[in-house]
Amino acid sequence: MCAPIPRACSKTRSQVGIRQQTLERIRQWREICPDLAIHASTQMTLTSAECIQVAQELGIERVVLPRELSTATLLRWLGGPLPPNVFFQTGGLAEALREASLAIASTGTVTMECAFMRLPTVTLYKGSWLNYQIARWFITVKSFTMANILAGEEVYPEFLQYNLTAENLAHATLEILDAPRQAKMRTQLDKIIASLGEPGATRRAADAILKLL
Repeated sequence: MCAPIPRACSKTRSQVGIRQQTLERIRQWREICPDLAIHASTQMTLTSAECIQVAQELGIERVVLPRELSTATLLRWLGGPLPPNVFFQTGGLAEALREASLAIASTGTVTMECAFMRLPTVTLYKGSWLNYQIARWFITVKSFTMANILAGEEVYPEFLQYNLTAENLAHATLEILDAPRQAKMRTQLDKIIASLGEPGATRRAADAILKLL
């Protein structure tokens, strides 16, 4: 573990939105940055009362639940009240992203949600060794992150497989907390979103289909 990382993290109260399917990555991040305000979103799997207790122990301040998982279900799991220091909400991910200073997200479509919100993000992906080796034979793009693919360059720092370490993740996150770096990244994100065209894609697609009828 790199000694300077916890000291740097302890000086900031930025909100970090983490898109993860397990609590393990959040556990690692908490060990590195004990004082960072962490918000977790819908892909963090909550399947039992034990998971909720772990979220509380890790100091997660806000959890955005998928729409199919209500707070009533959480109450039923716990058999009592929700932890007072963790705010649970169903849906409203866009609003949560708007309030975050940065996100740590899995590669894929979620990076486009972050891009639309002009949210500085560090992306990551780690699969099984065999699946990763097979994928590398067939995937020819230089990045797994959709925002990077559209930009044709690295906009969001990306860590895959063996490069996905707690130290790499922490250093990259701290770097994009820097105001000039965030400003540059948002300029790049604006170009990506502009390249997708004006709003109203659904209507334009419908008009195109009608012209073919």
